[in-house]
Amino acid sequence: MSLTMQPRPLEPSAGQNSFRNAPYEPVALPPIGEAKARLPVPVLPDKPEWVEMYWRAWEIAWANIRRPGADTKLIAPYLDVTGNKRLFMRDTAFMAQFGIYGRRAFNLVHSLDNFYAQQHDDGYICREIDGEKGTDVFCPFDPDSTGPNILAWAEWRAYRAAGDDERLAQVFWPLLAYHRWLQDNRTWQNRLYWATGVSSGMSNQPRVPDSMHHHRHWSWVDASMQAALTSTVLAQMATWLKQDELAASLMAERTQLAQMVNDLMWNGEQSFYQDVDRNGRFSRVKSVSAYWGLIDKGLVPEDRLVPFVQHLRDNWS
Repeated sequence: MSLTMQPRPLEPSAGQNSFRNAPYEPVALPPIGEAKARLPVPVLPDKPEWVEMYWRAWEIAWANIRRPGADTKLIAPYLDVTGNKRLFMRDTAFMAQFGIYGRRAFNLVHSLDNFYAQQHDDGYICREIDGEKGTDVFCPFDPDSTGPNILAWAEWRAYRAAGDDERLAQVFWPLLAYHRWLQDNRTWQNRLYWATGVSSGMSNQPRVPDSMHHHRHWSWVDASMQAALTSTVLAQMATWLKQDELAASLMAERTQLAQMVNDLMWNGEQSFYQDVDRNGRFSRVKSVSAYWGLIDKGLVPEDRLVPFVQHLRDNWS
């Protein structure tokens, strides 16, 4: 027996995603020897081993740039960070931050275009894509299927470095559609978000019991803070695009979510933000994931900053 996937309603923002119908455009990749002339040169006369390591990092990156398989919906070369010809949302977003500095030689930020090209009608984007087949690895409602919600943050950092106005206008709509999908499908009634060990990219942390592939009905601090951060970033993008109503709506969303994070996820006894179970009990684990709260300025109230950051300074914390 075969199952037929029923079409999902079109999210209006996904309908404005120009990447979904874009063709693959071959891009010349210069050999690393030529590319080095266009890469930043570190000035570390007293640390030659650091300079050697720096250039080796670029060589490894260059050796792992792949072109998508023929007859796929993928539209750009990508960085194969795991060596298995798969694209991973989290890894690609982080490596785009590294790639920003090499954009004059080859713009690795465009690896993210493949995720936007694969966006579903309802805004969903799979966190893992087969680079040869151009297919999603997970179905949308698998708890592991997507995340973390850091694409908007990655694009905003790239924009601040390169000032590419045209790209910002392009990526806003798929980013908004994806954010809306997460809002509809990865939240509890109190508006806090959930994830899994796999979807959060932190499968090696025992934050939530038996949560490698399931949320266990907990609210996850990183997923909630990332959603607040994404709301802030999208509001800034919307302001630039003169989408004033959208900007106001996104900032209102961020204000409400930040309030819930501070009301429900701050453990006053530990002076730390922690995952919370369905009964309001805190996780026994203090996770570095809580420090996503520092990236979104103002999410952590002034009177909590010092004790919260102190955990980073204490070798016993």
